[in-house]
Amino acid sequence: MDESRISVRYAKALFETAIEKGLLEQTEQDMKLLLEVGMQPDFRYFTDDPSIPPAKKTEFFIEVFGEHVGQLTIDIASLVIRNGRERYLAGIARNYIAMSRKQQGITTVVLTTATEPGAKTKEMIRAEIEETLKSEIDMKEVVDPAIIGGFVLQIGDRLFDASVKEKLKKIRKEISN
Repeated sequence: MDESRISVRYAKALFETAIEKGLLEQTEQDMKLLLEVGMQPDFRYFTDDPSIPPAKKTEFFIEVFGEHVGQLTIDIASLVIRNGRERYLAGIARNYIAMSRKQQGITTVVLTTATEPGAKTKEMIRAEIEETLKSEIDMKEVVDPAIIGGFVLQIGDRLFDASVKEKLKKIRKEISN
């Protein structure tokens, strides 16, 4: 079974349980914390080490997160660790956050530009996207000088590339044909 399916299955079970228990938002905050810490090399090294027994990993998880997350998060992490799937914790967190956002009607958007856009431009883009999608958005901004100019907009799994880099690539392709 591939990594994404495993992560999605656990995230879906967690999501359904959180809805059932009225803990959707708290668990989303827990998953954000887990994702942030789970990306740290030291944490990944510890959880990915097969020589450390699951009981020690669970004990470590509770020690690190116990005071900062709810019991539901501790329970799912314990289950994941007991099943030997701890390397999927970050993926589970990421998928849970996506499901929670979708449930709340929030669309995650990533705007990539060559330079930092001004506040007025950001607000105009935000308003236009919210109007088009008829949804509240969570806009993340990335500055990537490699795109030269224009922008790249990622909405969910859709990508709109209006960058100068992409246009130059298309021109090169046409010329070479």
